[in-house]
Amino acid sequence: MTTHLTTGFCGDCTHYAPHEPYNFMGLCCRTGELRVYMCNPCPDYSPRTEAEAARALEERGWAYCATCREPLFTPEELKAHSGHLLVSDVFLDEAGFEDSPAAD
Repeated sequence: MTTHLTTGFCGDCTHYAPHEPYNFMGLCCRTGELRVYMCNPCPDYSPRTEAEAARALEERGWAYCATCREPLFTPEELKAHSGHLLVSDVFLDEAGFEDSPAAD
């Protein structure tokens, strides 16, 4: 059974790779554009499924839980994160990790 995790936003699309560490935005792997999670999707929108994360785990050896911000390496870990935002890819930006947190 395939569970669709969609609310109709870019961030719920199979082509969306969330940015780490800024999970409110990500990369559209279809268009190459940086997108905000809550954007209205483009015509290429395809709802994300947990089966895609399972396929990435099987084919590549890992998937990613964007909810918990951690990689998943086993089917047991994937199952434990069921219902979370599970993705088959993540957008890593070297400059993002160099940013310093700031306070008022």
